[in-house]
Amino acid sequence: MFYFHDRFDMLLGMDHLKTIKAQIDFANNKIVTPKTEIEINYLDLVKSEQPALNQPSQKIAPRAFSQIKVPVKNMKNGEGVIPYFKQGSLEIPECLVKVENGECYLGILNTDVKEITLTVKEPLPVEIIEFSEPPSETPNLNLYDSRKYQLDLNKIRTDHMNAEERHKILNLVKEYKDVFHCDGNILSCTDKVSHQIRTTDEIPVYTRNYRYPEALKGEIDNQIKDMLAQGIIRPSSSPWNSPLWIVPKKLDHSNIQKYRIVIDYRSLNQKTISDKYPLPNITELLDQLGRSMYFSCLDLKSGFHQIPMHPDSIEKTAFSTGNGHYEMLRMPMGTKNSPATFQRLMDNVLRGLQ
Repeated sequence: MFYFHDRFDMLLGMDHLKTIKAQIDFANNKIVTPKTEIEINYLDLVKSEQPALNQPSQKIAPRAFSQIKVPVKNMKNGEGVIPYFKQGSLEIPECLVKVENGECYLGILNTDVKEITLTVKEPLPVEIIEFSEPPSETPNLNLYDSRKYQLDLNKIRTDHMNAEERHKILNLVKEYKDVFHCDGNILSCTDKVSHQIRTTDEIPVYTRNYRYPEALKGEIDNQIKDMLAQGIIRPSSSPWNSPLWIVPKKLDHSNIQKYRIVIDYRSLNQKTISDKYPLPNITELLDQLGRSMYFSCLDLKSGFHQIPMHPDSIEKTAFSTGNGHYEMLRMPMGTKNSPATFQRLMDNVLRGLQ
C-alpha cells in the first residue's frame, strides 16, 4: 500500500510535463506553462519521515504511514518482533525489526486528519526471535550412483542476509540439494539435445598447437585427467586438430587463482554452417525482473559440458596436449553454434516456466 503525503495532491510525470510544455524555473521556484505558473513546494524527507531519536517529540503527519526511530530496552543488536500496538488514532503493526545499538526503525500509522506529536517516554520491548540453521544430514548415497559427495550447507555464503532470509534460503537449498554439483561428483548430462557441427565440407581442419607456459603444464595435465574421468573427453585418432590454450579465471571468494582450458576453434568455425536459432532479447529479460525479490548468480556447473556431442561431430572437436590427442564427448566452449544449442536446451527444459 502506498500512503501519499498530505501536503501534495498528485505526482506529475515527465510525459505530462512535456505535453503541457512546462519549464522548471529554479530561480523563482516555479513550474511555468504557457497558461499558468505553479509554485514548487519542497519536502524535507529527512525531517518529515525519519526524525532523529534525540528529539523529545516526533510529529506524525495526518493520514499517513511514517517511519520512526525508537529505542529498544531488551536487545542491543539482533532481530525481533515489535507486537501490535494501538492508542487513539496511532497504530503500530506487528513487524519484524533489526536492532542496532539498542535502536530500530518501525512504521507507525496516523489515521487522524490532524498532525499528532508523539513522545517516546521509554524504550519499547521487543520479542527476541532465533532462527535455527537446518541440521546437516547424512549423504543419501542411493540418490544417484554418481553422487558420492553431498552439498555442505556451511559453505553457502549467507553473511550478507538477515536471519529470516538465511533460514528461507538454506531450507530451499536443502530441499533441492540433489541438483547441486559438488567437487568429486560425476557431471550429469542431458538427453534433450545434442550438439552437431555441420561443415561446408569434410576436409579435416588441422592447426598447429600453441606453446604454453611450462609452469602450467601440470595444471593442464590435471584438468585433462579430470575431464577423462568425468567422461567429457576421450583419447582420439581424429585427423582434425585445434590448438589448446590455458587462461586464468577471475578470482572468486576463495581468492585462489584457478585456470580454464580453452580450445581455439576459429579455423573450424570458418567452415561451420551457422545454426539460425533465436537468442533472448536482453531488454525483454530485464523487463521481467521488475517484481523479483531475489537476485543470484546461480548457474549450471559447466553447462556446456552437460550437453552431449552428436556422434557424427565428435572427431571435429579434436585437440592435443603434450601427452596425447583427445576429442570432446560433450559440447565445448568456442564452437560457432554452441550458444544456439544451449539456448535450444534452455527453451526446451524451461518451457512453461518462463
